[in-house]
Amino acid sequence: MMYTFQNPVFLIALSALGYALATLAMKHMADTPSIWPLIFIIGFFATAILFEIIVLRQENLAFTYVAILALEALLVVIISIFIGESLSMREITGGIIVLIGAAVLWG
Repeated sequence: MMYTFQNPVFLIALSALGYALATLAMKHMADTPSIWPLIFIIGFFATAILFEIIVLRQENLAFTYVAILALEALLVVIISIFIGESLSMREITGGIIVLIGAAVLWG
Protein backbone atom coordinates (compact mmCIF):
# COMPACT_ATOMS: atom_id res chain seq x y z
CA MET A 1 0.00 0.00 0.00
CA MET A 2 2.82 2.40 0.83
CA TYR A 3 4.37 1.87 -2.64
CA THR A 4 1.10 2.98 -4.24
CA PHE A 5 1.33 6.37 -2.56
CA GLN A 6 4.91 6.73 -3.81
CA ASN A 7 4.01 5.95 -7.42
CA PRO A 8 4.04 9.26 -9.36
CA VAL A 9 1.51 8.06 -11.94
CA PHE A 10 -0.97 7.11 -9.22
CA LEU A 11 -0.43 10.41 -7.40
CA ILE A 12 -0.86 12.39 -10.62
CA ALA A 13 -4.09 10.49 -11.32
CA LEU A 14 -5.45 11.24 -7.84
CA SER A 15 -4.54 14.90 -8.13
CA ALA A 16 -6.15 15.21 -11.57
CA LEU A 17 -9.25 13.43 -10.31
CA GLY A 18 -9.49 15.84 -7.38
CA TYR A 19 -9.26 18.86 -9.68
CA ALA A 20 -11.81 17.36 -12.11
CA LEU A 21 -14.27 16.60 -9.31
CA ALA A 22 -13.82 20.13 -7.95
CA THR A 23 -14.69 21.40 -11.43
CA LEU A 24 -17.81 19.24 -11.50
CA ALA A 25 -18.80 20.58 -8.06
CA MET A 26 -18.28 24.14 -9.34
CA LYS A 27 -20.54 23.40 -12.29
CA HIS A 28 -23.16 22.04 -9.91
CA MET A 29 -22.85 25.11 -7.67
CA ALA A 30 -23.30 27.39 -10.69
CA ASP A 31 -26.59 25.64 -11.41
CA THR A 32 -27.76 25.15 -7.81
CA PRO A 33 -26.07 27.42 -5.28
CA SER A 34 -25.84 25.88 -1.81
CA ILE A 35 -23.25 25.17 0.86
CA TRP A 36 -22.70 21.49 -0.07
CA PRO A 37 -21.08 22.06 -3.46
CA LEU A 38 -18.79 24.61 -1.81
CA ILE A 39 -17.76 22.06 0.81
CA PHE A 40 -17.05 19.49 -1.93
CA ILE A 41 -15.09 22.07 -3.96
CA ILE A 42 -12.86 22.86 -0.99
CA GLY A 43 -12.43 19.18 -0.13
CA PHE A 44 -11.60 18.11 -3.69
CA PHE A 45 -9.15 21.01 -4.13
CA ALA A 46 -7.46 20.18 -0.82
CA THR A 47 -7.13 16.54 -1.83
CA ALA A 48 -5.77 17.42 -5.27
CA ILE A 49 -3.26 19.84 -3.79
CA LEU A 50 -2.10 17.29 -1.20
CA PHE A 51 -1.38 14.63 -3.85
CA GLU A 52 0.27 17.21 -6.11
CA ILE A 53 2.62 18.25 -3.30
CA ILE A 54 3.51 14.61 -2.64
CA VAL A 55 4.28 13.92 -6.30
CA LEU A 56 6.34 17.13 -6.58
CA ARG A 57 8.74 15.61 -4.04
CA GLN A 58 9.60 12.99 -6.67
CA GLU A 59 9.08 14.62 -10.07
CA ASN A 60 9.95 17.97 -11.61
CA LEU A 61 7.42 20.77 -11.78
CA ALA A 62 7.02 20.97 -15.58
CA PHE A 63 6.28 17.27 -16.00
CA THR A 64 3.97 17.11 -13.00
CA TYR A 65 1.97 20.18 -13.96
CA VAL A 66 1.44 19.17 -17.59
CA ALA A 67 0.64 15.56 -16.68
CA ILE A 68 -1.98 16.62 -14.13
CA LEU A 69 -3.39 19.19 -16.53
CA ALA A 70 -3.63 16.68 -19.37
CA LEU A 71 -5.32 14.02 -17.26
CA GLU A 72 -7.62 16.58 -15.67
CA ALA A 73 -8.57 17.88 -19.12
CA LEU A 74 -9.38 14.35 -20.25
CA LEU A 75 -11.46 13.70 -17.14
CA VAL A 76 -13.34 17.01 -17.51
CA VAL A 77 -14.14 16.16 -21.14
CA ILE A 78 -15.50 12.78 -20.05
CA ILE A 79 -17.51 14.43 -17.27
CA SER A 80 -18.82 17.05 -19.72
CA ILE A 81 -20.06 14.38 -22.08
CA PHE A 82 -21.53 12.40 -19.18
CA ILE A 83 -23.56 15.41 -17.95
CA GLY A 84 -24.81 16.11 -21.47
CA GLU A 85 -22.66 19.01 -22.62
CA SER A 86 -21.41 19.07 -26.20
CA LEU A 87 -17.86 19.91 -27.28
CA SER A 88 -16.88 22.09 -30.20
CA MET A 89 -14.13 21.11 -32.62
CA ARG A 90 -11.99 23.89 -31.12
CA GLU A 91 -12.38 22.42 -27.62
CA ILE A 92 -11.56 18.92 -28.86
CA THR A 93 -8.48 20.23 -30.71
CA GLY A 94 -7.29 22.10 -27.62
CA GLY A 95 -7.66 18.97 -25.51
CA ILE A 96 -5.69 16.93 -28.03
CA ILE A 97 -2.90 19.52 -28.03
CA VAL A 98 -2.67 19.35 -24.22
CA LEU A 99 -2.50 15.53 -24.37
CA ILE A 100 0.24 15.72 -27.03
CA GLY A 101 2.18 18.13 -24.80
CA ALA A 102 1.94 15.69 -21.90
CA ALA A 103 3.12 12.82 -24.13
CA VAL A 104 6.13 14.87 -25.28
CA LEU A 105 7.14 15.60 -21.68
CA TRP A 106 6.54 11.99 -20.62
CA GLY A 107 8.82 10.57 -23.34
